Amino acid sequence: MRVWDFVLKEIRQMRRDRRLLGMLFGMPVLQLLLYGYAVTQDIRHLKIVICDMDGSYESRQIIQSVIASPEYFDVVGYVHSANDARKYLQGSGASLALVIPRGFQTNINRGQVGSLQALVDGSDPNAGTVATGYLAKMIATRSAAIVQSRLAATGLGKSAGSIDARLEYWYNPTLESSFSLVPGVVCLITGNLTIFMSALAIVRERELGTIEQLLVTPMRPWELMLGKLLPYMMMGFVNVATTVFLAQILFAVPMRGSLMTLFGVSGLFMLGSLGIGLLISTVSKTQQQATMLASLILMPNMMLSGFMYPVSNMPAWLQPITYLLPMRYYLTSVRGLMLKGNGFGELTNQIWPMAVLSILIFLAAIQRFQKRLD
Repeated sequence: MRVWDFVLKEIRQMRRDRRLLGMLFGMPVLQLLLYGYAVTQDIRHLKIVICDMDGSYESRQIIQSVIASPEYFDVVGYVHSANDARKYLQGSGASLALVIPRGFQTNINRGQVGSLQALVDGSDPNAGTVATGYLAKMIATRSAAIVQSRLAATGLGKSAGSIDARLEYWYNPTLESSFSLVPGVVCLITGNLTIFMSALAIVRERELGTIEQLLVTPMRPWELMLGKLLPYMMMGFVNVATTVFLAQILFAVPMRGSLMTLFGVSGLFMLGSLGIGLLISTVSKTQQQATMLASLILMPNMMLSGFMYPVSNMPAWLQPITYLLPMRYYLTSVRGLMLKGNGFGELTNQIWPMAVLSILIFLAAIQRFQKRLD
């Protein structure tokens, strides 16, 4: 009963603090909009310059394929030499240059290989890789059409064997990057909120000089700690629900799994995050120190969890460290729940290590907190 009364007191105090309310509700919405709209891994409208030195029918067909894909390529210029094309790359006027040499169609007509050259701006490796992938696909399609037409001309078109490869993408048919980023934002917001708020909660009382007043009340240390942390966990659940709702409305990201399972997994994750915040509060004397320590923890938590980059792409020596982060398991669980509709059975391998880590962190925080109050 005393704990609940203390929780109600904390909630009333939070309602009077407009800056705190802005952080609790404004920051999550801002982060969702920022990551959902501004931060995207989809690469579109790549600037390309074309150098057609052959001027043949086949070279024009290749160029037409590029022009007919405005979603992927924006043609920014036509030049007459490879050197002019390089000037576009050097001046950042284009990220890709397509050079069609003389004799391109002649070689094809002779049954030889018609060579093309693609000059790629490697200063942005991701964009360069995607650009060459798009271009290679277009050239492969045109090459297959040439082979098929030659077989038909020789009367072998109907009898020639072929391979029909059809790709089917599950869970994210259009390969929208928001489907991957937005569930990660849910995790990021939940972790940021609980770590920051719990780290500042005790430090704020210490700065204001009210921690001593709380200690002389009949409340035990664990009741004080629970009363301080429960409101932020409640706000964490509210933000999870709000973020998932906005993700469906703004970005059409589905929620195929159970909301109750999502809340259960989120509760386990928040237990560890609150423990981290509590540990920070025990070693910080000011709110500024607590904020800096929390920021220091949040950065590797975000970078090593798989939020921005797959863990499998990280150096081999760094990958074992990711197993010590509850965020890694929470992120995989949320993506599985939202996109795949996974249930508890499919998430068991993620839930139990996250639960163990969260409980250990929280128990360490309790022990440290009680020692500081003794």
